[in-house]
Amino acid sequence: METVIHHIDTIIYTKFDILTDFGGSFTLNIPLFCQQCGQCCREISFPDPNSLDDVIKSLNMDIQLLGKQNGEQKYYSKTLTEICQIKPCIFLQDDLCLIYSLRPLLCREWYPRVKSKCPAYLLHNKISQTLLNNRKYRVGTREMVLIGDMNLNLSYPSVRKLEEIDEHTLIHYYSPPEDEIRPIWELFLTFNPTNHERLIFKTINPVMRLLD
Repeated sequence: METVIHHIDTIIYTKFDILTDFGGSFTLNIPLFCQQCGQCCREISFPDPNSLDDVIKSLNMDIQLLGKQNGEQKYYSKTLTEICQIKPCIFLQDDLCLIYSLRPLLCREWYPRVKSKCPAYLLHNKISQTLLNNRKYRVGTREMVLIGDMNLNLSYPSVRKLEEIDEHTLIHYYSPPEDEIRPIWELFLTFNPTNHERLIFKTINPVMRLLD
């Protein structure tokens, strides 16, 4: 199976409610920018034997040969349950997921833990600390956004397609005051985001689309 660079199809972001000096609040959504390093696949094993069985059938795979690790072919004669417990995940190859478009929901919505070495998580924390510096805030929920034309029929309540997002589709989104927008955006730019990352940040913070 040929390994290719993935077009990231989901975005996880954290919702922060910023408290103003006047007793109001506004929302700042800070995304987790995946670096495609495979760290998450090293920290968790495949989540579910049933979903593994579905993947094997969908790809018409030989259960005895499920992946490559460390450049060597590894053959598995264990049960699906045992295979699911292997770390790193058996579908990790060259730091990329071999079944990215078919990966289970748990993989899609996985969020790094406190001791995670995930570079996206570490960057998320740095961005959050910078943008929230000297502000009073409440940490809200983590939300997930889809990119592209996937139709996963997810029950996850906050899932929206990226191109469909606006202030009305985001849950409990409060637009920041006009004088708050540009300073937040300029601080975000100090992290040298790519054009795609800028688009994502503006999309999940719709009022910032007004900025250049």
